[in-house]
Amino acid sequence: LVDFCARVDARTLSKRAVESLIRCGAFDSLGAKRSQLLAVLDKAMGEAQRKQRDELSGQLGLFGADVLDEAAELELPDIPEAGRDEILAWEKETTGFYITGHPLDKYKDIIDNLVGIARIKAGEEAGIRDKQVVRIAGLFTEMKRITTKKGETMCFGTLEDFTDTLETIIFPRVFYDHVNACVVDEAVVLQGHVDAQDDGAKLLVDDIWELASYQPEYYVKIPQGKDSQATYDALGKIFKQYHGTQPVFLQMNGRWRKTGESHWLQSSPDVRKALAAVLGEDAVQVR
Repeated sequence: LVDFCARVDARTLSKRAVESLIRCGAFDSLGAKRSQLLAVLDKAMGEAQRKQRDELSGQLGLFGADVLDEAAELELPDIPEAGRDEILAWEKETTGFYITGHPLDKYKDIIDNLVGIARIKAGEEAGIRDKQVVRIAGLFTEMKRITTKKGETMCFGTLEDFTDTLETIIFPRVFYDHVNACVVDEAVVLQGHVDAQDDGAKLLVDDIWELASYQPEYYVKIPQGKDSQATYDALGKIFKQYHGTQPVFLQMNGRWRKTGESHWLQSSPDVRKALAAVLGEDAVQVR
């Protein structure tokens, strides 16, 4: 770090510029934690400026480069690295995009079971109809609040997932119920109606959940020809083996019923596979 700072003209190298390079990972190849480099940055720039002054004054020829380089070595403090979310925020702030990961990575299992934004934008080609109710997840990257003619607050938010971005419209009733979730960088699950227009699809939001505390729900259909005691016995074994905290809805005879908590399930890909093995892939949804 000292060597880098010493090679660049001190009159054009600002501390903020080097901080940005550290925060976005430009110095990761040095093998130090970003938090450590930030902690010694002031000393590094001071050593670099001293080295430049010595070179200009001719002292480098007197003492030798090796002596100065050894003196300029900095001991890195024994401190933990910044948190993953903070590092990703640094990368987005300094470069405009995420480099080493995405804030939604830890929610990938949940997001994969919901409708992706790219699919909504594809519309009927992807089986998504105008006015259809969907449930999606993502990160609010923009949020604009406006005041209606009635003096109420509503929002226009941009939601981003792994595939694309989507404009969302949050009317006053929903906004007031979920005001804390309607902020930039908040990871959320949204349920709403697709508004397919010529200028692109939007989502009219009906409900919002914070993704960190979201409880996925199982929607299980009993297909015709599967309504038998053998099917219910097999489901009973699954409910017992994978008992958890995720609500389960069963569709029987065309009607949806929410099961009791004794029949709720874990949030695991194995659960869906077990249900699909009994009922078929199309009979099980997690959202």
